[in-house]
Amino acid sequence: MVNRKKAGFLYNMNYSLTYKFDKYIVSISEDVIDILHTFCQDSNEKLEAGGILIGYFTEYHIFITKVSTPNCYDKRTRYSFVRDKGAAQAIVDYEFLNNSGSMIYLGEWHTHPEDFPTPSFQDKKMIKEHFSKSKLNEPFILLLIQGIKDIYLGVYSIDGLYKAQKV
Repeated sequence: MVNRKKAGFLYNMNYSLTYKFDKYIVSISEDVIDILHTFCQDSNEKLEAGGILIGYFTEYHIFITKVSTPNCYDKRTRYSFVRDKGAAQAIVDYEFLNNSGSMIYLGEWHTHPEDFPTPSFQDKKMIKEHFSKSKLNEPFILLLIQGIKDIYLGVYSIDGLYKAQKV
């Protein structure tokens, strides 16, 4: 459980998954994990889903506290997801402004209909494009893929995409 001060109030958030890359620790809240699980593609009828990752940093600790969910402007099929950039930007702007600049865009998430997901060629191309075209607070961007049995968390920087390790 992590205590965090927000707008003069102290609130608690539980984190259920932790990853490590380089000198950074990434913690994903239980609320985020619960949302991701609702979109798990564990049957043939379920379409790929996705959105953006939102959270905050301390010196070397990244906290993923919120995710956006698919909306009517996104394009979804069984094997692809393309999110609407305008809707995503509105969410990022809202979170940033309503949290005194502490909540920021951290990266992208989507689902795969496989037990243990790995990034596809299209995923790598997409995250590279977001890295090069986005105004980022840090020298990297996160890529989270929710599979049926596991989550892949990758970190894209100028050196390419690397898998973060579960702690």
